[in-house]
Amino acid sequence: MEGWTDISSESLMGRIRSLPYTELSLLFSELITNLGFQIMDIHADVESLNILAKSHLGDSYYIKVQDFFDKEGVKKAVEEAGSNAKTVLVALSGNRTEEIMKEITNENVEFVKVEKLIELAKGYDIKNAIERLITNEDIGVKEKVGIKAEVTSEVTFEEKGRDGLEKKELNIELNIKERYAKLTQPEKDEFINKLIEDAKTDFNLGNKEDAYRNYESVLKLEPKHVEALQGAADALLSLERYEDAIGHYNKLLELAPENALAWYDKGVALGHLGRYKEEIECYQRVLRITPDDTRAQNNLGVALQMIGKNDDALRIYDAIISTHPTNAEAWNNKGVLLKKEGRYPEAIKCYNRAIELSPNRTEAYLNKGLLLMEQARYSEAVNSFATLLVSNPNDEKALFALGRCKMLLGGEKNLRAALEAFEKVLKLNPNLDEGWDSYWEVVDKLGKFGYTLEEVLAEANAELRIEPHSMHAWFKKGKVHYEKNEIFESLEAFEKVLLTNPYFLGALEYKGRILESRNDLEGALKCYEEYTKTEPGRSKGWLLRGRVLQSLGRLDEAIACFSKALGINPKDSEVLYNLGYALEMQGKLSDAIERYKDAIGVDASNQVAFFRLGKALFSSSRYEEALEVFEYILKNNPEDTKAMFERGKVLIELGRIEDAEKILKRLIELEPNNLDVLFALGAVLESEGKYQDALACYESVSATPSKDAVRLWANRGRILFNQGMLEESIKCMNESIRLADGVIHGKELSNMYTDLGIVNYYLGRYEDAIFDFEHAVSISKKNLRAMVNRGNALYMLGRISEAHGAYDEALKKDKNYLYGLSQKEIALFNDGKYEESLEYAEKIIKEYPTCRLGWYAKGRALEALGRKEESRVYFDKVIMLDPESQEARDIVHELLMSHEGVKNPSMMLDRCEETLAKYPSEPRLIHAKAQALYFIGEYERAYETFTRLLASFTDKDSPIFNQISNLSRDEKKRMLANVQNDLACVLYFKEKYSEARELLEKAIKELKTKEGILNYACVLYKMGDFEESMKMFKKGISEETYSYCKNGVACILSKLGKYEEAKKEIDEVLLKRDESIFWTNRGYINLSLGNYKEGYYDFENAIRKSVGDKNYSAIFGRMFALVYLGKYQDAIRDGLELAKVEEYKAYALNCVGYCYQQLFHLEDAIEAYEKSGTEDSIYSKLCVLYILRRYREILELVEKNPSLKERAEEILKVVQFYLGGDIGLQIDEMYLLKEYKQPKRKSFMHSSEFSAM
Repeated sequence: MEGWTDISSESLMGRIRSLPYTELSLLFSELITNLGFQIMDIHADVESLNILAKSHLGDSYYIKVQDFFDKEGVKKAVEEAGSNAKTVLVALSGNRTEEIMKEITNENVEFVKVEKLIELAKGYDIKNAIERLITNEDIGVKEKVGIKAEVTSEVTFEEKGRDGLEKKELNIELNIKERYAKLTQPEKDEFINKLIEDAKTDFNLGNKEDAYRNYESVLKLEPKHVEALQGAADALLSLERYEDAIGHYNKLLELAPENALAWYDKGVALGHLGRYKEEIECYQRVLRITPDDTRAQNNLGVALQMIGKNDDALRIYDAIISTHPTNAEAWNNKGVLLKKEGRYPEAIKCYNRAIELSPNRTEAYLNKGLLLMEQARYSEAVNSFATLLVSNPNDEKALFALGRCKMLLGGEKNLRAALEAFEKVLKLNPNLDEGWDSYWEVVDKLGKFGYTLEEVLAEANAELRIEPHSMHAWFKKGKVHYEKNEIFESLEAFEKVLLTNPYFLGALEYKGRILESRNDLEGALKCYEEYTKTEPGRSKGWLLRGRVLQSLGRLDEAIACFSKALGINPKDSEVLYNLGYALEMQGKLSDAIERYKDAIGVDASNQVAFFRLGKALFSSSRYEEALEVFEYILKNNPEDTKAMFERGKVLIELGRIEDAEKILKRLIELEPNNLDVLFALGAVLESEGKYQDALACYESVSATPSKDAVRLWANRGRILFNQGMLEESIKCMNESIRLADGVIHGKELSNMYTDLGIVNYYLGRYEDAIFDFEHAVSISKKNLRAMVNRGNALYMLGRISEAHGAYDEALKKDKNYLYGLSQKEIALFNDGKYEESLEYAEKIIKEYPTCRLGWYAKGRALEALGRKEESRVYFDKVIMLDPESQEARDIVHELLMSHEGVKNPSMMLDRCEETLAKYPSEPRLIHAKAQALYFIGEYERAYETFTRLLASFTDKDSPIFNQISNLSRDEKKRMLANVQNDLACVLYFKEKYSEARELLEKAIKELKTKEGILNYACVLYKMGDFEESMKMFKKGISEETYSYCKNGVACILSKLGKYEEAKKEIDEVLLKRDESIFWTNRGYINLSLGNYKEGYYDFENAIRKSVGDKNYSAIFGRMFALVYLGKYQDAIRDGLELAKVEEYKAYALNCVGYCYQQLFHLEDAIEAYEKSGTEDSIYSKLCVLYILRRYREILELVEKNPSLKERAEEILKVVQFYLGGDIGLQIDEMYLLKEYKQPKRKSFMHSSEFSAM
């Protein structure tokens, strides 16, 4: 079939449905006639295809396009075919086609899979067949137009895709118009009338879509055809395509502005869209044309009611009744309005009058019954519904209302009648949620009469024996198993329902719930997506879908679902609550609070919304409001322990510790085993400094279940930390983390890792701390405390830009976060960025005017900027705000020691000496002074200061000893190890490696820190003890210390010539820390392996990733890589840049000379070698002079550099020969030229090896 080759069955059906009516009619007929049979994809519009097939092929074929799932359905279709039908058209799905085909013996039936149809369609030359049919005079005008359109269309689907289809359809339409234009007027009238008649027939048969297409076919030929416009608009209105219908009515009214029917129908469409004011205008226009139109009057009254104009509506109904007292619709509508106003007796009279005038008017019976129900007059209501059901036994609303009445009347007889009513309504509409809810409510009520779930199950099984595919029975069976928690059987039953009817909403809902309970959230989501796709107008589906998306953490999508649900039902308290909770999870607390308030406004009994409102207010630091909410909950339910506990937490935040302690103790009386309360009380006691009481409180908690054990160890660790017992603290913390696996999640687990990181930080284990803080943030993206502390640890490692990134990340999430502002300010100050530091200090003061940190920070920044007089004002403010902070001494010490003055050692030194003048025996300040001296390179003074401080740990006569004695045991132990470590660093740079080794061994024995292990390994390396150095580096690695340890291992392996092993080690480092130093070392290893290109890229990475100062070591390595790769000009560029750095000058110029030599720029090479001045360079210059045959200069050069004689012996023989030496000497000049080689470095490892030291 031209234009349809190589397309899927779904595309084929889509193409068929998109064709104009005339072409579709012909195509369907031709396929059936020529192929003899047809099969349609089950995804097609089954109803439309059945109607189309029947209307165009007549009774000579039995046409059945059926969407079914088992052989029973096929058999039924075959039986219905009859003996005269030539073909039965069926649609098969799944993999059971062959099995079913074998069991069907009817010769009139042919089965062809969808794939086979496409294959046949490909080989069927529709174009030639149509050409043949054109010559057939029996074909009517309608067919001729369609045939010619197909022949003249040249654009194919494959060539143009969707655009191609549009162009093809446009060509078809144009050609139809051309053919139509050539017809005579009688022929045109005949053609149009035939289309109109077909459309009317389709409409009357209920085939609204076909009717619309026929009318549209007319309008394409005659756009102003009034009857076609009216018909198309009416069809669209019936199809509930209200916007499109309104468009057609507007076109019609432009042509016929006095068409009252069009105005009326337009009003109906507007009413469906809720555009009541426009609807009112339409009915008013109708009444100007036909003032006595009671339909328009009634609808006008209803529309006025919808906008709250009840008095106007009532006047209209009364006016109708006064002129048309037998108008039952007006009486009914008046009854509805009176009921709304609470005028029940008058409303019932109106309903009775409506029934009297029109006994078959179902809505009057229904409205009367519902009003009687509201008045609890259930027996009378039953009579009203029963009367309605006599004439309309399948009225869903009446059946449902009857069931509700019977249920409310109670008693076994009424309850069984209610069950029967609900059974009927659910068979009519299996997707009626209210029906199923009521059904199960009745089942529950019948329980006291001995009617159990087992009986329901037995009835369902009995029904299934008669009708194995009863959706109704399978659903009941599934629900019973669900209630009995028999999940497997329940799921199997719901699957059976969905196999028969994939759109059964109850089955989709409960299958989703089961999958949720099994933690298959994606599977549940698919169910709920199908629910909303099937019934997008139900808020319940969007609620279910939103909740599972929320559980998946896809909060934006969840919020969109809840919003859609609210668009359907804005007053759904449960949806409002869930929307609030999703917003709260996103951190949008203000919006969440408003939604919780909305939920409560709709349903004041929604206690969950009240509780979440209090929690959200608490999280927003709106403690007073939160307290009011929890107190309101407790007023209504004084024993609500959850609200009581939250109230206690709020009281803690408000500083009412004693009140909090009382309420928590009261809670323990009510719930002695409530572990959360015990922990909270422990925290309160801890905050009051009652550590022993707090420990006793925690220890009273049982170690099982494991969640409680986790919290127990965590709280013990925190108390021990507060008492300065850091080693004991970290043991508890690690134990809590070990037990937390799979037990503690989310924010609580994140906080535990944060606490562990803080202890590691105070122990000086910064790498471990960073790992802990990063893990904390990966668990909870909102953990600002972990982000900032990570920045602190990074800063301590000298990774300054990363530290600032961590601070900025936290402040991006909360720009007023005090801890983040404070640490950012300190970092900027230590960076020497005093103006920026001052800005952050002022931000702190603005947001937290009573916090000493901001005032001190501002004073310190002003002092650094030379504005000392101003600074004193702010220091005084600090003392005034917090006189118990030991005033300036403690604050100065805290700020000095926070980042060890790495970036501002000179200022740190000045501060230390200034403060030591007042407090000469303060050991921490002496330590800080020694560090400052070390940082500025005054190793002798640093050595003296560290040595004096170290001696003070044992010298009881030293005034410093007394101050050290005041430190806690752990502080003293940690400080001693740090002093020994720092002194060893000084000795390292003084090249006193043996003394450094001895001191580090003592430090590691006292307190095994990561710095100690690393420094010890570096010292061993410098002493040439590679074996022991390797052990220490590996020990560091095993304890998860610095990546520098692994780098050290790589350096040693490289020294030992084990380059492949070295490369593996450095690659492992790069997986964790993508830093310049490690790329540099990898580059040198690759050069040693001869991997010059790979080495070049390593150096490129290193240069790109270097922060701050240039990585000259990487540039140096890149230069060598370029030489080996023959990129001499690029190597010269690097060499000239390196020549500006004294450390690299000689090597770089030697390499530049070599490159010039290779490029045969020999004079430039000589100049570079001369500037280099190394022995290798002088020899290289000699070689170049030889190439230029400047022999006398060679002799002069050798005379100035006697050491060259031996090395240049062969060259000198040649020189002597040419200058009159021994003629018989045979020399190969080319050999001499080849002899020169670039001087190689003994090792490619450079100073970056141990930059950690």
